[in-house]
Amino acid sequence: MKFLHISDTHLGYQQYGLKERAQDFLDAFKQALEIAKEEKVEFIIHTGDLFHTKRPDNETLVQTIKLIKDTKIPIYAIEGNHDKEGHIKKSDSPLEILKEATQLQIVRSAVQVNDSISIFGVSYTSSHRLKMSSQEGKSFSKILEELYYNAKVPKEFVILMLHLEFKETLPFAFLSHQDIPPMFDYVGIGHLHDRQEPIKDGNRYIVYPGSTEYTQILEKSDIQKGVYIVEIDNSKVKNIEFKPLNTRKIIKLKINNTTVEEIEKILKEIAEKYENEEKKVILKLVLEKDENLKDYEKIILKKDIERILEQNKIKDKFLHVLKEEETIKKNKAENAIEEDSIEKMIISKEDLFKDILSKIDDSEVKDKLSQIINIVESVESEQEINQIIKDHQELFEF
Repeated sequence: MKFLHISDTHLGYQQYGLKERAQDFLDAFKQALEIAKEEKVEFIIHTGDLFHTKRPDNETLVQTIKLIKDTKIPIYAIEGNHDKEGHIKKSDSPLEILKEATQLQIVRSAVQVNDSISIFGVSYTSSHRLKMSSQEGKSFSKILEELYYNAKVPKEFVILMLHLEFKETLPFAFLSHQDIPPMFDYVGIGHLHDRQEPIKDGNRYIVYPGSTEYTQILEKSDIQKGVYIVEIDNSKVKNIEFKPLNTRKIIKLKINNTTVEEIEKILKEIAEKYENEEKKVILKLVLEKDENLKDYEKIILKKDIERILEQNKIKDKFLHVLKEEETIKKNKAENAIEEDSIEKMIISKEDLFKDILSKIDDSEVKDKLSQIINIVESVESEQEINQIIKDHQELFEF
């Protein structure tokens, strides 16, 4: 028998304020459900963030209900951080509406699929709360073990659904794969948007399907979006096959030490190359600039690009044009000159962090700030920090 694993569909997300993008997310979801029907799967698992917000608009809700009902395949889902958005009651979850209107079931502990298969689920929980629970003697591993042994369900083949962060894919996370007890045969994980190849871990598989559409600038646009079809035979995973989704293309173009004339030529060529796509592509322009470039030179470059896009009507050939900056670092010889002063700055920063933490008595606040500091130190650019802040609002829940 087979099942389909999907995650992070973020239905209702009007990315860049565009209704076309909201439709893209619904289109990707529709494709996934069509794959489920074509593959004749017995059921579907969704590992969180089905909606982009806990208050999806009426049109998104109506279309989602129709798509799920028309599929006629059981769907088992858990809540992600976007479905929950903080401390909401179970009755406030948009998944409750789907549960009442469709064949979708919310998995908050364990459900029986048939005489041999069961599904366990843990919805999104922040790293801070997991850490606090662990300090109180309730480790994540222990929570899962209790969930497993207390459930009166068949256990020949056991699926675990999670929407959490793990060190193996997000370095600042509190949990690692080793915190997941070995009794689960298939561990499906949501929250990470970049799809990973299935991980064979002992007798089990750990699988990250990623999101079905591109939601963040930092996502790797060369990693294709899709879903996994999982085949079970004799209570074991026989095969896991990736099924790609046809999503709107995102084209990334780096501009570095290029004349205005060359930029104009390149933009025209790209517009011509992709003008016959079924959906207009999104263009991501990365302006690579020397760190010594003066502010007025950056402004002139940006204005030149905007003028080229407008005058040649190139902009209209793309759904959206993103412009971001990327600083070109100095060479090793130049860096070596400032090595001593940089080292002093790093030491000074660490001392400053320690000094701040030493003056805080509240242990919860201290733990939260320590986690934020560790995250900031683990990334390389201001852009990454801004994206993490945007995607992990739970870090700032005090």
